[in-house]
Amino acid sequence: TVGVIYNNILSEEKCASLFEKAKQLDWKLHHDEIYQKLEHRDFDLPEAKDILNSLNLGDKKILRVKFNLCLRRDKYVESWHHVDSVKPHTVIVYYLHDTDGDTVLTTEERFTPKRNTALVFDGSIEHWYIYPQKHDYRITLNIDIQDV
Repeated sequence: TVGVIYNNILSEEKCASLFEKAKQLDWKLHHDEIYQKLEHRDFDLPEAKDILNSLNLGDKKILRVKFNLCLRRDKYVESWHHVDSVKPHTVIVYYLHDTDGDTVLTTEERFTPKRNTALVFDGSIEHWYIYPQKHDYRITLNIDIQDV
């Protein structure tokens, strides 16, 4: 197993507050002819440090903190297969709510978003996500930390 899921990352109050904050963000559209994704970058997000501390990774250097918002599609659509950085890093995908739209790793592992859980994996592993078809949206917080 390459990807590891951690449960109950933040207190229920902090998770709910972060989810509400995410829904109110000034989202920027990122798209090409096939994919559309809304994103918001925020390196000063205090909850990102809370998540790292919960995972005993609080001493790691943050490379990127980014919310992703994917809207429901009427058919099966995958994002592009990618790595977040060419630098050695670890990826943390924090799921803010229960929804469909799995995260998939090239190791054939699939992870369904569950509220207040974090998926952690080696950033050299190519990954992608599936756009939700049952729920209206999928919001995740993506944190990339530097490996030393």
